[in-house]
Amino acid sequence: MTVDTTEARVVRLTNLLVASSVLLICLGGEIHWEWAGSPPPRKPDSFSALRGIMMYSVAFTWFAGAIGLVYRKRSAWAASLVGAGFVAGFFVCALIELVWLWYHPNADLARLQNLTSGPTGAISYIFALGAIGAFLSIAAVIAALLFIGLCLTRKQLLREADQPDLNAL
Repeated sequence: MTVDTTEARVVRLTNLLVASSVLLICLGGEIHWEWAGSPPPRKPDSFSALRGIMMYSVAFTWFAGAIGLVYRKRSAWAASLVGAGFVAGFFVCALIELVWLWYHPNADLARLQNLTSGPTGAISYIFALGAIGAFLSIAAVIAALLFIGLCLTRKQLLREADQPDLNAL
């Protein structure tokens, strides 16, 4: 008989929640959800098509693995671990790029810094970058904790598979 601990249940459900959120964000980008300040659509090129195929395949595989992990399928753990690692890496890279752009602004950020001259403009610019940095930091920590939780869940899955089911006799 397998006993599901609270920690393993939380990791499985968190994995399903995050995987479904990433899948919905990917699908939202595919159907071009836009807001009033959206830039004009870019022409598709081979790099963006390859990036999209990779992103969607990881999102779909992770979602399928998260559903399988809820039902305690051992093979689904690998798909969930790859998806969580992919998202953790994405948020860490985005945070590094934000810090890089803070110290070495590109032409668009330099123009934005010039537009926000004065005390209120500088404060709003710093607040915006700080808010984006805080969001990316929190998301990276959640993804890293999910990755660690999945590693610990794997140990429990191996223990559960090795124990015989005494109620089946």
